[in-house]
Amino acid sequence: MKKIFLFIILLLFLVPNCFCLSGKNKEDLSTLIKKEMNQKNIVGLSIAVIDDHDVIWSEGFGFADRDKQKVATPETVYCLGSMSKLFTDFAILQLYDRGIIDIDKPLQTYLPDFSIKTLNKNQKDITLRDLICHCSGLPRDFLKDGHGKSHVDFSAEMDNNFLKELSETYRFSSSDPIYAYSNIGVTLLGLLISKKAGEHFVSYMDKYVFFDLKMNSSSFRLTTRLNNFVSKGYTRGVEDRWFAGNYYPASALNSSVLDVSNFIKMIFAEGVFEGKRVLSKDLVKEMYTVQNSENLFDFGFKMGLGWKLGQFDANHKLNYSGPIAFHYGFVTPFNGLVVILPECKIGVVVLLNSFPSGGLSSQIIFEVLSLILKQKNLENSNVQTDDLQNYDCDGSKVEGLYNLSAGVAEIKKQNGKLIFESSQKSFYFSRNSETGFYELCNLDGSKASKYSDLGFRFENKAEHDFIIANENGRNFVWGLRIDTPNYSNEWKERAGVYQIINLDGGDANLGDIAIKFDENRNLMFFAYSYPVALTPQKDFLLSPINNDLAFLNLLPLGKESGEALEVIKEKGREVLLYLGYKLKRTV
Repeated sequence: MKKIFLFIILLLFLVPNCFCLSGKNKEDLSTLIKKEMNQKNIVGLSIAVIDDHDVIWSEGFGFADRDKQKVATPETVYCLGSMSKLFTDFAILQLYDRGIIDIDKPLQTYLPDFSIKTLNKNQKDITLRDLICHCSGLPRDFLKDGHGKSHVDFSAEMDNNFLKELSETYRFSSSDPIYAYSNIGVTLLGLLISKKAGEHFVSYMDKYVFFDLKMNSSSFRLTTRLNNFVSKGYTRGVEDRWFAGNYYPASALNSSVLDVSNFIKMIFAEGVFEGKRVLSKDLVKEMYTVQNSENLFDFGFKMGLGWKLGQFDANHKLNYSGPIAFHYGFVTPFNGLVVILPECKIGVVVLLNSFPSGGLSSQIIFEVLSLILKQKNLENSNVQTDDLQNYDCDGSKVEGLYNLSAGVAEIKKQNGKLIFESSQKSFYFSRNSETGFYELCNLDGSKASKYSDLGFRFENKAEHDFIIANENGRNFVWGLRIDTPNYSNEWKERAGVYQIINLDGGDANLGDIAIKFDENRNLMFFAYSYPVALTPQKDFLLSPINNDLAFLNLLPLGKESGEALEVIKEKGREVLLYLGYKLKRTV
């Protein structure tokens, strides 16, 4: 008996101190989740919380199928959207680990058929690391066949068509690497995997990634077996579903919170899953190590190998000074978030079947992590934020026209105030003496609610003048000062309404397409809505290169980053090319 007692004592010292959420903790969190789901019209949600090698809480809320009253559970399968990229990136890192590829070699080493236009002949080759870190200069999306209402059976022919059509678009032409999120980039990694494996990407991932991690409810293809677990989707409470098309390696993975938990447990075990090494310890660490610290225009935004790094919630700052890695996922109407704290081995994944979600996944994960960090005594109020000490706060030097992520605005001095004037409304910048940031205020002096979470500074780098927004410690480019573009008569005459003429049976990923000419400001815009995300029509400044080529946003300023609008002649008439779509004017 004494030996048994001593053995138990020894085990208590050897077994990691795994945290357990109490019944009261789970009850309080469940109450919060149910309340927020009701307020935000969320039909179904699943959550899993991981501490080291254990799932310490997993639960489903609401319905996976409301009509059939089928409840959501931890086993419910959702489309992961952009979280799919983590697994495509992981497969690439495995091939790198085995010496089959080198992520620092040009993409064309492995995909010789890849080509894309560029105006900068001195631009460096795109490497696999660039694609993983979204620093390739590729557009975000290739919209033709990008999403659709019908499920696509992915094929080699589809992959070949994608490469051929991609060769007709442009890479934006900055000489310096810049973070610019790209579904195209990760899709190319998927095609590379197919080529090196000698089999289709989908089957390769099933056999060599999901099988090894015992992710038995995960696949990029909706199989008959998976369909028994797949949740319905709901947009504003109405059943709805969009499917990923040509960039499926970037956004089409179907999985559950329990399967994703296995991936997280592998990371916490430094590349080992259930006794089998699936990735080297060094590469696991590099996944959440900053890769873009030398990118001139990233302004403190941090990217690892596949994972974004830093604070994940725009409205709350987690009191934790260690590394935080996260990735959001969205493909209408599914969305979610996975967050890991790799040093203390805590992770949370939340998946939802409803859109819009009002930021519910980040809100839940923030509450869960805050609770665990507090109870583990791991909270630290000295949270590092991006270094802004060298930013120029002298407003007298920043007057001019600024290209924003959507539209333009003018900054000018007027009656002692620094006025920010957009086409919709005017504000003024007021400097906060405590933070050093500028804040946007309404002309009556009240704080502008639309921008209440943002602080602004001005920065000059490489002869570019930027407005840098800071949101809860994270920086991003919000505006770029520009000269007023010079529009030829040819461009002015193209103002009008346009329609897509090459849908080829697919669903339109753009709507309300138009070229606008603002005579008062002598500016032209390319405008469209984005029905996949319920985004209303937005205006994007056109910057002409010549009479037949213009770009949207010359540097990454949100979704549209250096994307080309090209004029071609087809059967004697002008047609516009935009990310795979051919557009003709109707009015």
